[in-house]
Amino acid sequence: MDSPQKKTPTAMDKLLLLKSRIPFFSGLSNQNIVEFIENVRIVQFKPNEIIFEEGGILNKDIYYLLSGSLDILKKDEHTNREKKITTIERQTLFGEMRAVTNKPRSTTVKTSNDGALVIIFNLKVTQDSGKALFYKNIIDELSKKIVAMNEMS
Repeated sequence: MDSPQKKTPTAMDKLLLLKSRIPFFSGLSNQNIVEFIENVRIVQFKPNEIIFEEGGILNKDIYYLLSGSLDILKKDEHTNREKKITTIERQTLFGEMRAVTNKPRSTTVKTSNDGALVIIFNLKVTQDSGKALFYKNIIDELSKKIVAMNEMS
């Protein structure tokens, strides 16, 4: 008799376990999330590795930092050199603007000296109520980010 095999959790399973920590998933069921999220994967980035570059248009990936830290860089329009504008050191979503606006990436994101473990996913092209709620949640969270950035200025 064969012994039962333990199922290894998938990247989607991990994302669903984290849904309560991701404000964008507020009010959504696991089924809603599975219906409009695809290509979920967990990636370990090396120290000082670029995750995406300012101006990038190759993908519309959305990212969630699990561990490690990230440097957010922006090109100075006068010198064309990259300047660090902040460091992310807590679990949070990033890179969502490209998926929502379809505009090129507005910053470069690279790992700090310790690297980073990140969940990466895409939105399926569908029209449903779960996706509408997801977009509403994104707008709410982006508004909070803008207010916080304005208060820092």
